[in-house]
Amino acid sequence: MEVLLTVYSDEKEYFSREVSLPCVIGRGKQCDVTIVHPLVSRRHCEIYEENGVVMARDLGSLNGTFFRGARIGRGVAIPNGSYFSIGRLMLRVGEPPANSDDGEPEDEIDLVDSLLADKSKDDSDGDSSSSVIDLDAYLSGS
Repeated sequence: MEVLLTVYSDEKEYFSREVSLPCVIGRGKQCDVTIVHPLVSRRHCEIYEENGVVMARDLGSLNGTFFRGARIGRGVAIPNGSYFSIGRLMLRVGEPPANSDDGEPEDEIDLVDSLLADKSKDDSDGDSSSSVIDLDAYLSGS
């Protein structure tokens, strides 16, 4: 199953990409989506599919994963278009755009990715399926 994962900080979108489930989110380079920030654990949380429903679970993180203000542990259903949070980050899970005939990401996604590309090159382990986000560098404009 594919979903569109969008990450926000202070109501500003800075990452949006289609990801295949299951998808591990964390600070570690082995994660499917890597977010470099001190509040994010190495393996923080996972989004996955169960019987056609998108679910999220915390993977034993120190700072927790939250849905509708409550800390989650085991799997909780994340309805299409809903948000869950890691620290000050809000993550939205939605359906991938249906108009993507050529498999290329939309322009605004390319723009966001290009802002992160310089930092990602240094942090990448050579796996092109991994997405590395350096939150501090992005927010400071570096």
